Amino acid sequence: MCHNLDGYLAIRPLVAGQDAEGLTAFLEALRAGRPGMPPIVGTEKEIGELAAYLAALGGAAGGAK
Repeated sequence: MCHNLDGYLAIRPLVAGQDAEGLTAFLEALRAGRPGMPPIVGTEKEIGELAAYLAALGGAAGGAK
């Protein structure tokens, strides 16, 4: 609910150029939460799939299509 693709708190510019491996590590670090953000939940597989999706949004090669 807090982020969208290209408008307010846009996620696309935040993930631009990031690969799925780096995004997976970032998402794993968010499991404990971060000021202003709730903790990330999900299995390792779900987080990996989310990372691949985000990498694709940011234009990284090898992201989900």
